[in-house]
Amino acid sequence: MAQGSFRMTAEDLIAANRLHWRQTFRLKRAILLLVTILAASSLWLSWNYGREGIIASLMLSAFLSGAYLLLWLGSWLCVAPLARRAWRQSERMWVDQQVRWTADEIEFVSSRGEVRFPWSDFYRWAADEKTVNLYQSARAFYSLPLRGFDPEAGHEIASILTAAEVQLR
Repeated sequence: MAQGSFRMTAEDLIAANRLHWRQTFRLKRAILLLVTILAASSLWLSWNYGREGIIASLMLSAFLSGAYLLLWLGSWLCVAPLARRAWRQSERMWVDQQVRWTADEIEFVSSRGEVRFPWSDFYRWAADEKTVNLYQSARAFYSLPLRGFDPEAGHEIASILTAAEVQLR
């Protein structure tokens, strides 16, 4: 049985939320939507207003692209302050956690009790070099900060989740 331990810090929560943000932001889908909107509006403007419509569609393209970039950047910049705020609000909830796992299940043990989940119960998962997020749903997840585990723990957990046929986010 492999194991590790951690006590969630604000930085751990930020790392988990940044991973979640990267996993939920779909660049290809967003660019496709932006291009579709720009193409449709450009065709409509040029068809109805001729040369002035072409100029207007170029201006609209620049405006929408800039607005989209600002929204994207703003949402990324909000991740850290919002995660810090959430951590402060629930600071008393973050207690030392012991985590053990086998090929069949993962177990969380703390002063508050213990819980076991079969790997196959998780909806999805995501991982990077700092954390593993185990998703219960599209927006709810358990975060495992890898700093409290052996260096190979992240790869081992990823292999187990893949074998359990849990979708990679």
